[in-house]
Amino acid sequence: NSFCTLLERQASFFAPFAMRMLVITAVVAAILSAATVDASGAFPRWHQLEPLGYTFDHYVKDANRQYVKGSDEWKMREKVFNDRLADIKRHNKDASVSWKRGINQFADWTKDEFRRYNRARPELGRESTLQRNLYEPASNPGDLPKSVDYRTRTNPPILTGIKNQGSCGSCWAHAAVETIESFFAIRYGQLPVLSTQQVASCTQSEDGCGGGTYVAGWEWVQNLGGLNEEWTYPYVDFFAPQMEKKYTQTCQNISNKFPVIHNPDGSSFTFTWFPKANVSSWTLVPRNNGHAVMEALALHGPLAISVGSDQWSDYESGILHNNYTNNVTNAEWQAINHDVQLVGYGFDMDVNQGYWIVRNSWSAGWGEAGYIRIAKNDAPQCGDTFTISCVNQSHTQQACGPCGLLTDAQYPKVNVSRRQL
Repeated sequence: NSFCTLLERQASFFAPFAMRMLVITAVVAAILSAATVDASGAFPRWHQLEPLGYTFDHYVKDANRQYVKGSDEWKMREKVFNDRLADIKRHNKDASVSWKRGINQFADWTKDEFRRYNRARPELGRESTLQRNLYEPASNPGDLPKSVDYRTRTNPPILTGIKNQGSCGSCWAHAAVETIESFFAIRYGQLPVLSTQQVASCTQSEDGCGGGTYVAGWEWVQNLGGLNEEWTYPYVDFFAPQMEKKYTQTCQNISNKFPVIHNPDGSSFTFTWFPKANVSSWTLVPRNNGHAVMEALALHGPLAISVGSDQWSDYESGILHNNYTNNVTNAEWQAINHDVQLVGYGFDMDVNQGYWIVRNSWSAGWGEAGYIRIAKNDAPQCGDTFTISCVNQSHTQQACGPCGLLTDAQYPKVNVSRRQL
């Protein structure tokens, strides 16, 4: 009897713990079952597409598309999506590739629509009002760090959070501002979030949502005396109805918005704020020189670069490279049309491949939490030459490196601004 009583007491003692474990197990199971979407909270990962039987109907709901089912637009987008989904699945079954493709916000865009989204114009031979310095590599390749990753390398950090240009072709303004932010943080130990909208709207030589070059953005910052922070001049062209200059928000004089504060005693004062950062010059890294780009990146900081991004639309993870086993020509991989920020390099032992780390402006839900890794080779291949037309002149330039990554790498010299805008 005493033995039975002991068992009853033990059962009574452990019952609450057993119930707690059941609850915890149920919660964990619920979390795991819910983890069928990517970090953006919208789309399944590449390996979940087949098990989920993912369809266009699912995508319309996940992407918050407003198509009317059965309409001509629905049918057209459904075909684009289904063709892309089939191609993604074929690609991901190919054991020879080192990256995975997936579903994201571009999955029902046509190729022409995606090309029109990328509006960067590389800085090649244009006249600059800023002092331009030419970078001269000083090290041997073996003297450089084996890897650099500014996402985790520095404390305090020098990279702001991943941004999203939305329906505006303002990648050039994002690259300009992100690099100013980084070099301000390197110099002063503060990481400001600066106004991309101010650069996109006020750089009169460029086309705002219709495209531009980041060097022109740096020039504008210097000419106007400084760049404001995001909360004094917020980004609104996320909702631009067309990727053209006339649909870009007009340049604002935010001094007119400063309020007059009235005190209880009848006195008053005007609340004002000031620009945060300025640019005094910029440095051009030798074109198509992988060692020079590595050295400038490792010794100075993140670089603004121009790339060919036509093959990036459905990148999800891994190291992107053209293995020349598909039907995409090298020229298509290196058609320069997008400005981004180069933030590191490294080597993946699992796939025996070096890579560059690039920060994009298509949201943190795209790629590897907003970043993409691109193959880094000791002897980068070069694509066909391309021509950039400037005022009264044109320049021909060869694009080297995967996606033409080595073609146009630059960085600004940044200082504090105190001029009110």
